[in-house]
Amino acid sequence: MLLVAQVDLARWAIKHLNKLIALGQRLPHNLCEWARLSSYAMTDAHAYTQMMAGTNGAFFQMLGWDDDVIRRHLQDCDADRYVTRDAVAHAAGLFGHPLPPGTDLSSWWTIGGQYASNCQDLWMTALRSSKFDRLRLVVSRRVRRWTGTSGTRSTT
Repeated sequence: MLLVAQVDLARWAIKHLNKLIALGQRLPHNLCEWARLSSYAMTDAHAYTQMMAGTNGAFFQMLGWDDDVIRRHLQDCDADRYVTRDAVAHAAGLFGHPLPPGTDLSSWWTIGGQYASNCQDLWMTALRSSKFDRLRLVVSRRVRRWTGTSGTRSTT
């Protein structure tokens, strides 16, 4: 579920960065307008990437990792800059945990819960899908070809 959330947050960040590129192409001679709109796009992209890092940090906290390890992974001596209340709520929602004591109900907790619900729905749909059956068949054929009959990798 963490990966699904990260992919979606990255998609939103990329959307804003693509908007930034398009603005540069569309407004090359209007510096004031470009500066204003590109700043919006950059800060929007930054907000999503910061939430990605914060959700990872919050997840690591949920696993009981040492704060120094989390700071090293986030490459920042102030991990609280990333692991905000919203990031903690997002991670809690992703894994079906209640909000930590003293944390107000956050829309990010709801969003995390929606990711988790959608993951389960997508997985169950994929398992029932005929495309999944075809994929399973292709994978099993390739595995048999790769392993041969003896269970080891074929050299031919």
